[in-house]
Amino acid sequence: MDIAAFLAGYPPFDGLDGDQLRRIASATQVEFFPAGTTILERSGEPAAYLYVVRKGAVEILDQGRLVDLIGEGEPFGELSLVSGQGPVASVRSAEDTLCYLIPRDLARELLQGASGARFLASVARRRLDSTVSPTEMPDLLTRVGAQVRRALVTAPPDATVAQVASLMTEERVSSLLIPLGEGWGIVTDRDLRSRVLAAGRTADVPVTEVMTSPIVTVPAETRVAEVLLGMLERGIHHLPVTDGAGTVIGMVTDTDLLGLAQQSPFALKSAIERAPDRDAAVAAARDLPETVATIVGTSVDPV
Repeated sequence: MDIAAFLAGYPPFDGLDGDQLRRIASATQVEFFPAGTTILERSGEPAAYLYVVRKGAVEILDQGRLVDLIGEGEPFGELSLVSGQGPVASVRSAEDTLCYLIPRDLARELLQGASGARFLASVARRRLDSTVSPTEMPDLLTRVGAQVRRALVTAPPDATVAQVASLMTEERVSSLLIPLGEGWGIVTDRDLRSRVLAAGRTADVPVTEVMTSPIVTVPAETRVAEVLLGMLERGIHHLPVTDGAGTVIGMVTDTDLLGLAQQSPFALKSAIERAPDRDAAVAAARDLPETVATIVGTSVDPV
């Protein structure tokens, strides 16, 4: 069986057409991992590929504890690839294993599509189901309101696309909100690409012609895990957060939430312990205040 035909039988590749499958297959590498090989290391280098088990099996290990077993046709390394950060768990071949390696750029393009979003949601849900204690995955159990890091960025409804693009660049944000009386609209960098550039519109069109309204929001008290799953399942990349009165207080992105695992105490401990010199250890320890805040936010014992 060729690569394209094999991939077509498994998510997230089963939603692709023939041309897309052949494009991915033509760039795919094949690598053999003897039993016991560490393929990805927790808090190590970010995944450079989306791995798919062709034959054999790999173990997903969290601090040496087996949390999942990945078999034929199943991908791994996707969360690290999407977030651009080190893996949240180690991956080791449970037996002699043959894998397909899909390059980062093609894999990211795949995971941004509808089938990719559904796949990421299923992975996140499985990771959540494998959690046995708040102390093991405090990042997933924090309230999403605690992840709002900056003041809300807005633009007036009479602003043009050019003005909005300039404001987003100045504020270094990938989305902003448009107040519409009693409601809101949202415009993202993806909207500017797909609804303006790709559609041949000029930069002087009103932002209200390319924004999305009404918006989907989430209460600040919602757990991060629930928010992330919902975003992945619905293909939403930016989500406004509301307080108890229903007032929008800020924005979170799927990338923010996917990267939260890197602030876990275990990842921080590993980064400090593996630092090659004093300066690297000091740099890793700069994340300590935020990690302590995460632990306190989950109401778990930091000891």
